[in-house]
Amino acid sequence: MGFDSDYLPPWGFLPHPPVDLNCSSYIKRHWDLAAVETPDQQRLQLIYQFLELDEILRDWVPLDQFASISRTPTVEEINIILRAWRSDGLRRRAWRILHSDKGAPFFLRTYYNPLDDSDARVKQWVNASEEFADQAWWALLDDRNSFNFGSDWRRIYEILPEVAGPVEIDDYKRYASPDLVNTAREQFKAYLAKEMKDNPDQWKANRDHFIEVVAADLLRTVAAMYMLIADQEAFDTGLLRLVYLDGTIGDRYRVTGDLGKDIYCLTEADLVDP
Repeated sequence: MGFDSDYLPPWGFLPHPPVDLNCSSYIKRHWDLAAVETPDQQRLQLIYQFLELDEILRDWVPLDQFASISRTPTVEEINIILRAWRSDGLRRRAWRILHSDKGAPFFLRTYYNPLDDSDARVKQWVNASEEFADQAWWALLDDRNSFNFGSDWRRIYEILPEVAGPVEIDDYKRYASPDLVNTAREQFKAYLAKEMKDNPDQWKANRDHFIEVVAADLLRTVAAMYMLIADQEAFDTGLLRLVYLDGTIGDRYRVTGDLGKDIYCLTEADLVDP
């Protein structure tokens, strides 16, 4: 598996969006070299069409750097569709994100102010974890020219749609299987009951926060990726934002939200004070 920082995947190896596939039929069907739209506009349309897919075709995802692909993009396709979209550095990160085991988050910086100490703050956050620091070459997305999104962090999908999954690289699905989610949910509930008993004061102080912390493993099961965001609010408060990415759903699973209720499935009996 090509996980070293020098490995650059060949053209056609990255599956996202549909313009960077080894699937010639998809390129021919969706990319129109004579379209009225500019290449940037057409590429963006294809990215969001791709993000709507529930399943990624197996032919689109080479399992490793030694896999063969059925069709290499032509020079014209590379120059018009692909090369203008992402730098080699972004393509290296895309390959690593695609094959990530979700063992660590990736870190997206969306706020840049040359007049403050924000650069130093990012270094402190990154170096706070030795494990993350070792992965920073791909997991740290810190580039004013690429990621200066402000509060609109969802624009990351337009540059690195690989963050939207698949949930498991060998499954090709946007979402975890129901059986896997049910197993993870049962483990979460058992762990929650134990933690409530061991830490009753913390439970009573803020139940929703307590549940979300305990549910970390469950959330990683259902999410394609999880991400720390350093936006302006993070620099102002010193608190990074945590977002779980589930396929095309880009928001945190709040206990009080409809999505959170579907994931946690907590009953009144589960929430009785210890």
